[in-house]
Amino acid sequence: MLFGAFDDADIFYEDKSGESIHQIYPSETRIGLGLSGGIGYNILPGIELDINLHYGILNLLGKKDYEDNITTIDLTVSIMFGI
Repeated sequence: MLFGAFDDADIFYEDKSGESIHQIYPSETRIGLGLSGGIGYNILPGIELDINLHYGILNLLGKKDYEDNITTIDLTVSIMFGI
């Protein structure tokens, strides 16, 4: 289970007529699900390569009109040394 907390968004843009628009969107929190997996490989004695992949979907609960899901893919590669 995932929990996302998004801070206030302060947005400046121009509309089709060229007029500058300033809007502040309030902070939001969203709940979602994630799936992850990984592998570890011993390169040499005391040295391990660790690879993890995480896929997450936020905004499953509490979605408002016209909002999309927020998806993330994280790849983490670590080299760990042991004594």
